[in-house]
Amino acid sequence: MKRRHLLSVCLALFLALSSIYFVLQVIQGDIILLVVLSGSMEPMMRVGDIVVVHKVNPETIEPGDIIAFKDPSGRKNVIITHRVIAYSEDGEGFRTKGDACEEPDRFVVKKEDVVGKPVFLVPFAGYLFGPKGSKTLIWLLLVILPAGIIIADEIMNILYPSKARKKEKERRRRERRAIRIVNYKRFLMIFLFSTIVFGAVSLPSLTGSGYVTDINVGALKIENRGALPCVCIFNIINDTHRAISISPRYAVLPPKSDIEIEILKDAHETDTDGSGLEHEDALITVSKSPYIMPVFWIDALAKINPYLPGLVSSTIPPVILTLILSPIWFHRKYKLHKKHIKLRRFNF
Repeated sequence: MKRRHLLSVCLALFLALSSIYFVLQVIQGDIILLVVLSGSMEPMMRVGDIVVVHKVNPETIEPGDIIAFKDPSGRKNVIITHRVIAYSEDGEGFRTKGDACEEPDRFVVKKEDVVGKPVFLVPFAGYLFGPKGSKTLIWLLLVILPAGIIIADEIMNILYPSKARKKEKERRRRERRAIRIVNYKRFLMIFLFSTIVFGAVSLPSLTGSGYVTDINVGALKIENRGALPCVCIFNIINDTHRAISISPRYAVLPPKSDIEIEILKDAHETDTDGSGLEHEDALITVSKSPYIMPVFWIDALAKINPYLPGLVSSTIPPVILTLILSPIWFHRKYKLHKKHIKLRRFNF
């Protein structure tokens, strides 16, 4: 088996196994798909997004996590997705708040009402499955798609009669046997040029990301000097005593603007010098990225490494652009079959 065919088989097998695992998780109830119907969590989750929620142990939930829970008012088939801001006074529930809401929720979310945590988001895919989108999807599957197949088949019968179809099949057979040639010079020129362009756009985000080790109570000013809107994510790590809190946890900054995040500490914790926090191991990570990806994706990448959102935003667009321009650096060379080669004999 050729290496190219082996890679195709391995990729298809991986996708098939992943799909089977995902379907089994959905059937067992460990994974739930939700459609965002309100803007209480914007811009982290926008109306029309599909959120993948994974079942978790409520004991592992901490303030700052986003959770999905049953509606405390008792409405059936209604699940709310808000952020945990604190534990309840009795420790048996959570206080929550929507990112776009000014006031916290009046209710307390019980641990048994927690459905899970969002782990992935598909932007705007919910419009196909919402109240209005369901009609669009049914119309697409039952009317437009079958009609399109019938029309395409009739056009093929008109344009390609029996003999023409045989030639078309032969042409496709030749394409499968063709030698694929890559012009590496053009490929590298396109990729490097696009990387430089998008890298220059993402450079202010990369330089503004990193770790804040000198944590003082007060305000930390974050600036966006780029030409594009910027998403800033703030995370706290190594804070074992949970003595530090920041507000807001993320922000979308317009071009040439700034924001001040407020750094607070637990009133029960003591200071060593009156300004700095006594937990020297605690860090605040600042992750900045151009607003070319959903905020949910940027937040997930920022939790892995503060520089990762900027790196991804500077590398994925060049890859996409290079693939779009593939006709410039990729083409096929057809091999002549023996029966098509005509020889002429010369007599001397």
